[in-house]
Formats: sequence, structure tokens, C-alpha cells
Amino acid sequence: LTKKKDKKTKHIIYIMEEIKVSDIDDEHASHHINVEMKTPHSIVIEPTNQSNTDKRIENEEKQKLSKASSSTLSSLESEKSSGDDSMKDEVKEHKEKMIQFTEQVKQNKPKKVKFFKNLQNEMNIMKRIRGFLFGLLFSVSYVVKENRKKIANFSIGLITVVTVVFIVSVVYNIIQKAPLVFLKLGEDNVGEMDVLITTQFTNSSQNVFVNVTEINNELGDNKYITPVVPRWILPGGLTIINPDDVSKNMSATLLMIDTTKEEAINMGRTWPHRPLGRQEVHVKDSILKVIGKRANRGDRVNIRLNIQSMLNVLSGNSQSISQGVDAENSNGAAGFNGTGDIIRSLLSSAGITEDTIIPVNITQLANQANLTETQQNQVELLTTVLGSDIVNVTVGNILALTNVDLNADIPLQSEFIVVDEVVWAEGKFAPAIGNVVVIDSQYLPSLIEDILLGPTSPFALLFQLIGNTTQLENAIAQIKPDEIAFMGIAKIKNRFPFYARPYSELSPIDIGDSLFESFGMDKAISVSYPLITAIEASSFISLFLDQIFITMTFMLALLGCLVVFGLLFSLVEEKTYEYGMLRSFGLTKIQLIQVIMVEALYFAIPGIGLALLMAFFVNLIAQAGLNLFLRLPDVDPWLHYLAVLIPIGLGLGISIISNVLPIRASLSRTLRDSLDLTHQIGKATNVRMIKLEKLGLTPVQTMMSILLVVAGFIVYYMIPYAFIFENLGLFLTILNGVLLAMLLGMCLVAVVLQPIFEKVILWFIVWGPDRKLRSLIQKNQAGHRRRSKKTYLMIVISVAFIIFATVMFDLQTKSIVQNVELFLGSDIVMQSTTSSYSLPFDDLNAFLEDEAKAKRVASHSYATFDFTKLSMINDVDIGLLHFYPSRDIKLVGLSRNFLKTTKSEYFAFTEIDNEFTYETIRGKTDMIASLYDDAGKAKTVNEKEQGLMSPDITYSGDLGEPYNSTKRYRDYFDVILSSAMIPSISSHVGIPHTIRILYKNETRQLRDFMLAKPRGLIFKCPGYLFSSYSVAATGSTVFLSLDQYKRMKNLIHSYRKENSTDIRYEKLFIRINDVLSNSTEKALFLHSLSKQVNIDFVTIQDVSDIVASTSTAKDALNYAFITVSIIASLLSFFNLLISFRSNVKDNSWEFGVLRSIGISVGQLIRCFIYEALTLVIASFLNGAFIGCVIAMSLTAQFNLFLENPFSFTFPYAIFFSLLGMSIVVGIFGSYIPASDLKKKDIALVLRGLE
Repeated sequence: LTKKKDKKTKHIIYIMEEIKVSDIDDEHASHHINVEMKTPHSIVIEPTNQSNTDKRIENEEKQKLSKASSSTLSSLESEKSSGDDSMKDEVKEHKEKMIQFTEQVKQNKPKKVKFFKNLQNEMNIMKRIRGFLFGLLFSVSYVVKENRKKIANFSIGLITVVTVVFIVSVVYNIIQKAPLVFLKLGEDNVGEMDVLITTQFTNSSQNVFVNVTEINNELGDNKYITPVVPRWILPGGLTIINPDDVSKNMSATLLMIDTTKEEAINMGRTWPHRPLGRQEVHVKDSILKVIGKRANRGDRVNIRLNIQSMLNVLSGNSQSISQGVDAENSNGAAGFNGTGDIIRSLLSSAGITEDTIIPVNITQLANQANLTETQQNQVELLTTVLGSDIVNVTVGNILALTNVDLNADIPLQSEFIVVDEVVWAEGKFAPAIGNVVVIDSQYLPSLIEDILLGPTSPFALLFQLIGNTTQLENAIAQIKPDEIAFMGIAKIKNRFPFYARPYSELSPIDIGDSLFESFGMDKAISVSYPLITAIEASSFISLFLDQIFITMTFMLALLGCLVVFGLLFSLVEEKTYEYGMLRSFGLTKIQLIQVIMVEALYFAIPGIGLALLMAFFVNLIAQAGLNLFLRLPDVDPWLHYLAVLIPIGLGLGISIISNVLPIRASLSRTLRDSLDLTHQIGKATNVRMIKLEKLGLTPVQTMMSILLVVAGFIVYYMIPYAFIFENLGLFLTILNGVLLAMLLGMCLVAVVLQPIFEKVILWFIVWGPDRKLRSLIQKNQAGHRRRSKKTYLMIVISVAFIIFATVMFDLQTKSIVQNVELFLGSDIVMQSTTSSYSLPFDDLNAFLEDEAKAKRVASHSYATFDFTKLSMINDVDIGLLHFYPSRDIKLVGLSRNFLKTTKSEYFAFTEIDNEFTYETIRGKTDMIASLYDDAGKAKTVNEKEQGLMSPDITYSGDLGEPYNSTKRYRDYFDVILSSAMIPSISSHVGIPHTIRILYKNETRQLRDFMLAKPRGLIFKCPGYLFSSYSVAATGSTVFLSLDQYKRMKNLIHSYRKENSTDIRYEKLFIRINDVLSNSTEKALFLHSLSKQVNIDFVTIQDVSDIVASTSTAKDALNYAFITVSIIASLLSFFNLLISFRSNVKDNSWEFGVLRSIGISVGQLIRCFIYEALTLVIASFLNGAFIGCVIAMSLTAQFNLFLENPFSFTFPYAIFFSLLGMSIVVGIFGSYIPASDLKKKDIALVLRGLE
């Protein structure tokens, strides 16, 4: 065998050139045969992509060798058969040699073949790499030259990618910053108190103070939080007074801070006020307005502190929040009963008691007192009688002389200079604490000394007579504010990265564990996290923003794909002939795919880079604004890594996915079709051959199968997973995906109806002389429908999404407003925070009646505490007469004008007793007033038919006393029940009910049954939570009139042998007039209202302030939707432009014919404009209809859960803005390509040269 390389095919060939048989003895010389192979037999090893095994190669070579040897042997055998027997042995010998030769080849061949095989594989790889690089280089060169000629295509693709990538990057980066915005909003609500440490009241520990020094020593260098700093907030007993006019005074909250330590942990980083000195104070601006003082003018104010009132707030006695301490067994906070105990403690530290004798110089004292002449004479007479100027008196005598009773609370007062007015809390404190006065705790000892030893102190005479107060001053100087703080606050280390996490990861568990590992489990302190709690309250809004981002990204990606797809498909159609020529010159299909891919990436890659660069600079501006808003320590200029990766993937994905169909279209054409100049897409006939043996699942079936499997997986696994693990974000994502799927599905259905809608719109917009063009326009629409479907679908999806998203967000914001108004119930709501404090009915009534005369208050109404909040009442149940089943209830008494005062639009009922005539309040039936007007007049169904039915006199098993059951049946209670009682216990109007009240006396548990008749059943009521679903029956509220509430209470207390008939009020509802719409007037009104109650145990909420807080978010998202609308209109314009430009090029010959028979260029342009307008308007109306349908279905679903009345607000502003933009897009998107008709010569167009 010899090796040879074929120059043409580059194959390696092994050639068996010659085989000689020469081993013959001399006697047979005449028969010498020289056997030669005239045609060499070759073994060819061709390059291949498949890896052949050595065994297969050996078999092939063996067959070829056998074939070669068989031809030689056949020639020898033919000679033998001719009669020469002498060749027999030679043939046999030759066969043996051939077998040996074959074995030799078999042994040597595999190594050679394997070597050449590896060599060929390497050569093939290098050849393919060279081919790929050559094709890539050619593709880039070709695309660059083409885009220089036609810059419009490049510009459209570049702008599309830049727009989508830029918006997605910016929006995602903003969403990532949203937690910091919510952090700021939380700080504005509760301050920057990440960790709040307070004392924990127990029956064994009633200390109101927190020893911050001890806490910091125990914590050491904690890895989670900063050192704890002390703070004092005194919410009660403080009055700030104008010393020039004491009638100008106002209650306030004292905030005492350690400025130096709070600056060290950066507490209140936006706090603009300077540190305070001795006897200096910052005062809330509203206080200064009331008392008539100004800041930074040297004005002075007096601050009066009632220590006993302050201690009442903190101690948990009968007038305060008990915090779990038995109030009746509490002896006060830390053993103090007021200022007197504090004075006793200080005097004791100086070795002085009330029995201590002090020598007093009467004459000196009289001289200092500036007595009159008569009084001086009396003093001289006294000294004469006593025989000395010195008199020994006790401390108690001196206190009695100055009218100071240490067993009573003694207000303390000091004078301060007003430094700054506090307008905003700036994260230093929670605005909810109200009118605040700020002093520095560093000067607490000197402040105490001034208050006790100063000239205005009620103890001034006492300490003056004592004379030497050094020991007392030393005792005051030993006071360490850090050891008697009312609370300790701390901040989380690296707090901004911590709060930048998703709300689900804001867990303080690690922080709390580290704290109590240092404190120990027995330490009487309580740790809370006010800021985390405030941020969690906004978690739903954060999740909603995430869903908006996901939806916007999906829609922009979809619209971008449609534009890029239309652009690439248009380029493929325009360059059909050009691609055919390139293929005829040797361009392979792989290289053609490279050309199309490079065409897309040519504008995608620069577009991504430009978009990210723009997003970077926008992020710099946004971050600078955010830092200015949040006062962050430094500026982070970089985009979030996902704000880079997601847009890059989106930009490349749009380009690659949009290439699929154009590549298939370019490869499906034969070379002959590509070189056909007269070929038109609209007239092409595609034939597809399908082999029967390959028939199976079609692509549509496959897609539907996958879709159903995914839907089943989501429904049966993902949704239960979201509920079980309370993953609200996942649930909202699934819900959002379902809504988007519904929207896209309806949009695809709308495409089927495109011809009908276009025909109707065309009939409406084409009038006058242009009516004769209708048939031409309709034929154009039919011919262009394949292209126009993309534009139609794009506009339908855009409009449907924007309308749907706008309505959905409007629904969410309205729902928040409705729930706030429903929950609070009225314009202003005052509510007691503890059942031990009842709203002062007489004081409030007097104040509100004066305000009503001033036309500031329209009406006011009261609601009582739940009956179970009364002392000794254990439980209240309701059922039918047989009392099975029964449900726990809350009995509440309401004023007659309840609906007149509250938001009556939220009052709704299921059933009502139609036997009575009802008043109407703002279109609502006043069922509450009927409880007063028609009390005791209701009749059950049996009473209407048979008269009053009652059993004989019975005996109470618990009381052992007879009672008149007839009277009990007659003196029933009129009630209003929850509609949830209908499915729960079969309640209905006209059916008697039994109310069971469990209570106790000093010795045992008692019970009583009372008859009730429902006046109606309601599922909505302002100020209270009602529902018609049976799960809400237990614990639902039952309304009574105040009269019957009092009668029921009297009945129970008469059984308990007590006389306690006062009604305790929990809520006050106030409806204000427009006069109080001014914020200043309302602030003064709320302040005056707060002075009528003990503000320590009452909350006052203004509904308008809470509702106004949602307006900023609503406006911001409206701007976002307008931005998306503009982007969608821009992308629709590009798609329309591409579509109509392709229509003009594809139908240029027909237009030439039309022009040749007399149709003007203007008419042809108007045909295009009419066609575009019908397409745009039809798709716009279709999209608006779909968006409204989806939005209304969402609204109906929302109202199904919340049981709100159906309310659908059509977004007129967005609708008409979109309509205007769509019409502009339709006109210019068709006019620009149609204007090219003016430049074309008819003759050249008909000849196919234009």
C-alpha cells in the first residue's frame, strides 16, 4: 500500500498498485505469469463529523481488501479453468500469501487510521472556524455598508432597543431603591428608632426607669446595634405658658434628649436644629402660634410640669394603660406618689426629714419679706414676747406656712429661652406624639436644682431657711440621667443595606436574640422595633410596585419584539433578490443566517450600550435626589447589577427571538424565487409537504399541552404553596400573570375581528369625494392584512394594558381610601385606648356645641364600649330561642344621629323590617334612628299572626328568684345584627333571638337571657367591620340604642346588687364643615379638642390626612402610566412606519397602474392615511374595550371580597391622550412612506425599475 493525497478532494488514499506472482521453478518458466492490477484499488478515508469506531473502519477496509484480492484471484482461477493444471499449487500459494497480507494490514492499519482520523478532525475544526470567521467578517462588512445606505432602518431598531432597555433599567433601579423611600416614610411616621427598649411592668417590678448605662455595659460592642442612648418622653402633665399672658398656654409633650450621644449614633440625621444649652428649648411651631411667642428672638416661656400626672401615664394605675399590671394592686411607679415623694427623697439624702428642727431668725426673715409697717410692729412685738429673734421650727411647719403639702402633687415650673421652632420631626421623634418641647438631658441636674432651689420654687422659703444646701446640691449633682431614662433607643448598624432588603427579609429575630443573650431572660425590659413595624405596614404597596414593574417589563419586551420582528421581516422581504444573488455567488445558508443575525445585533448591541449609559447618568441624578431626600452618607453611582443584566438579556433576547421567523422566511425560499424580480409576497403561494409517517402532535397541540400543564402546576401547586407559606408576592405574581394571560388572549381573539372593525371604521371616516376610494382601500387592507396584523395586535395590547393598569391602580387607591374611611367612619374620630378611660361626655358635648354654633362642626355622635369591656362581664352570646347554634357578639350602643355624622355611603343592609317608616340620610335608610323612634314596636311573625305569646312565670336557675316572663317578652331589645348571622345561625327579621350574658359576682358565675328582635341585618357600617360571610359571625358587632344599652346594663347591675348606671363611651365621631378645610384652622380645632380629654389615653385621627397620604403615590404612578403610553405610541409608530413602507414597496407596480389610469398621488396618499386610521382607530377601540372588560372583572372580584359597592371609573384622561397619540401615529406613520410615491416615475415603476 502506498499513501497518496488527492489534490481535488483533499482525500487521503491508500493505493494497492501491483501484485506479482513470481515464486515459480525453472521448469515452469514458460508459464511465468506477471499479474498486475491495471486499475489500482484505493482505500479512501474522507473527513466526517461523526466519530467512527475502529471496528467499523476495520470492517470497511477488510471488505475493500477482499474485493481487491478477489479480482486477482478470479484472473488466476480463469487461467486455471482454461486447462493449465500447473497453476493449482500457485493459486493455493497465492491465497495463503493474500491471507498473510490481509492479516498484516489488519495489524498495522488501526494505528495509521486513528492518527489520520485525529488529524482530519483537527483540520475540519480549523476549517470550520475559518469559515465561521470569514462569514462573520463578511456579515459585519455587508451589514455596515447596507446600514450606511439605509440609515432609517438602523435608527428605528436602535431607538426601539434603547427605549425598552433604558426604561426597564431605570424602572428596575428605582424599584430597588423603593425600600429606602419606604424607610424614609417610616422614619417620618415613627422616627429613626430602629430599636426601642422600655421597662416591662410586672407585678414584681414596677420601675418606670431604664438604666441605659447598665444596658450598654451588658451589651458591649454588639454586632447588630449601636450603643443605646437615653431618652425621656413625658406625654402628660406638661404645660407651656406665656409669662406675659398666662391665659395663653397649651399642653405639650416634653422630649428630653442627650444631644451629644444621639449625634454619635446619627439619630435624626436630617435634624436641622443646633444643640441646646442650659435653660434653652426648641418648641413646636403650633405651640408658639397659640401662646404668641417667636423663635430666635430671645422670647421666654414658662414650662410647668406635673410629675404625678406624668407618673400616672407610666405607672399603669387605674387611669392609665395598665400594660398587664393589676392596677388595683399597683402602688404607683417606682414607689413615687408625686413631687412630694421626690422632695422627701432629696431631703433624706441631705439628712433632713419633716420633723427636723431648723432655727429661724424672725427679724431677718421679716426684713427680706418687705413687710408693711404694721406687720413689722407685729414682728417686733413677737420677738419681745419670745425674748429672742431666733425661733425653732420644724420643716413640716415651714411647708405648712408656705401651703406646701408633700402628700399632694406639686406642679414645678421653670423659665426657658425659645431657640428654634420645630416644624417637622425630621426622624428625631414620632410626629404622633403631638406638640413637642425639646430640652437637653445633659442639663437635667441643673434643671432640677433650678426648679427646686430657684426663686420661683414653692420650696424656696424652705431651702432659704435651711441655709446650707450644699449637701442637697451634691445629692442633685449625683443624679445620673442615663440611669433614670424612660426609654433607650438604638440604631441598626449598616442600617441602609439592612432596610434595602425586601420586606419579607426584614426580620429582627437575630437582633432580639443577641440582645437577650446579653441581658438574660429575667431582665424586666421590653424590646420593640417601631421602624420595622412601620415599614411592614407599607409592604403591600411595595409588592404592588414590583408587580407593576414586572408587567411593564413584559409589555415593553413584547412591544419591542413586535417592532424588531417587523423591521427584520421587512428587511428580509426587501432584500429577497439581494440575498438570492449572494447565494448564487456561493453564500451558504449558514452565512445567510449570520447576515440576518448580525443585522439585528448591529443595532441591538449599540442600543444596549447607549441605553445603559443613559440609565447610568439618570441614576446619578436620581441617586443624588434620593440622597438629598434621605440624607444618605454617600452617593452610590452604580446601577443595581440586575438593572444591568435584565436589560442586557432583554435587549439581546428581543433581537434573537425576533430573528426566528425572518430566518425561516429567508431559508424557505428557493434560489429561483429569490431572483424573481416580479415576485410579490402578497401573491405568493406556499406549499408545504408533510410526510404521513411524521404526523403527530402539531406545534399548536404541543403548545396547548405545555400551557395546560403549566396552568395545572400553578393552580394545584404554586397557589397553595403561596397560601401555606404566606408568600403574598408570589400570589400577586400568579394573579398578575393570570390577568395578563386573559388580556393577551382577548387581544389575540380581537385580531380575528380585525376586518369587521376596519370595515365599520372605514365607513365612518371616509366621506365626501373620497367615498369612491372605499373599495380600493378595502382591497389594500385585504392585501396588507398579513403585515397590518402585527401593528393591530401591538396597538390592541398597548391600549388594553394601559387602560387595564390605570383602572387597576385607580381601584387599588380607591380601595385604600374606602377602607380607611370605612374603618374610621367619620371626618374626625376620637377613640379611647383603654377600657378604663371613658370619653368625658359632658366636657366634649359642651365644646362641640360651641363649635357647632361657630359652624365648624356639623354633627357629632358617640359609641359605647363593647358590653364585655364592662367589669365582671365575661361573655355575651346570641342565638335563636332554642339557643343552638350561638355566636359570641359585641354589644355596642350608638347615638341616634350616628349615620348623620358618619360616612353613611358605606352603610348597607341585607334585610330590614319593612313594618316601619325610616328617615333617609344622604340616600341611605337610617336604621339607627329607628332604634329610638320605633323602640319596642317590633313584632315577630308569630306575634303578627297570634298576638303576644309568653310562657307562665318561671324561675331563674342561677338567681332563684321569680320574674315576670310576660314583661320580659314585652320589654325586649331592638338590635341590628350582622348579615353573617343569616348563614351562621339562620337569623332573619321577624324571628326572635336570645342574648345570653355571662357575668360574675363576688362568689360565683351568673347568667341571664334576654329577648332581642332584629330591626335589620347589615354587612357594611362606617366605623365598624361587618361582613355577610358566615366566618365573620363570631365576634361580630350588634348595635343597640344608648337607652337600651343603659337599660341592659342596669338590669345586669341590679342582679349584682350594685348601682352603676353610667355609660362608658369609647368613640366620638365628628363631621366637620368646610370651614375647617384650612390646615391651620383644623390644627387649632384638633388642639382645642385634645384639651377636653386626657390625651394620654386617647387617639384622634383625621381621615383627610390619611387619605391625602395616598395622593403622592397615585400621582407618581399616573406619570409612570403616561410614560408607558408615550413609549407604546412611539413603538406603534415605528411598527406602522415599517409596515406601510413595506406595503408601498411591495405594491409599487399596482400603484403605478393606478396612477397611469388617472388616480392622483394625493388620492393614493389619502388611501394610505385612511387605511392607517382605520387600522389604528379600530385597534385602539378594541384595546380600550378589552382593557375595560378585564378591569371590570378585576373590580368585580375585588368587590366580591371587600363587599364594596361596584364602582368603575373610566380613565378619560389616559383614554383621550392615547387616542390623540394613536391618531397622530396613524397619520404620520402612513404619510411618511406614502410620500415616496411622489418621487417615482410611472414608467419606471411599471417596468419594475423603481
